[in-house]
Amino acid sequence: MDYNVIIDNLPLYLSGLWVTIQLVVMALVAGFGLAIPLALMAVSKNSLLRYPAKTYIYFFRGTPLLVQMFMLYHGMGQFEAIRESVLWIVFKEAYWCAITAFALNTAAYTAEIPAECQNPRCTAVSSCPVPSVVHYQHTATKLFLCCTEAHSPE
Repeated sequence: MDYNVIIDNLPLYLSGLWVTIQLVVMALVAGFGLAIPLALMAVSKNSLLRYPAKTYIYFFRGTPLLVQMFMLYHGMGQFEAIRESVLWIVFKEAYWCAITAFALNTAAYTAEIPAECQNPRCTAVSSCPVPSVVHYQHTATKLFLCCTEAHSPE
């Protein structure tokens, strides 16, 4: 095997690694920022808040990430209103479409954690490190903290 090709292209690999790190960090920050209100909406007793959040979670968890990226990058350019608006600055660049798709997808998966913990079949709530969540009323904030602690790796 000829390792010269790898060594010659090492700067290209390192720049790709840097772009990957940027994409991951920005998508995680944006996704988590969107996941918190989305999770609170998903566990709400108000159906006007709960159903749109559940629909969002269902859609983004149910479609492949690659399809979501294609829809953003290739699909948004089909709408003249988008091309003529300030949103086109974001959607004309593949980099920003990727961050947007990753963030929306991350938000859906992250918001599902407290929503699933409210499910009586979830073992995380029964072994919850915050006993007040199990014995008293499930407030959204306590439930979110409980489930993120119960699902975090040790």
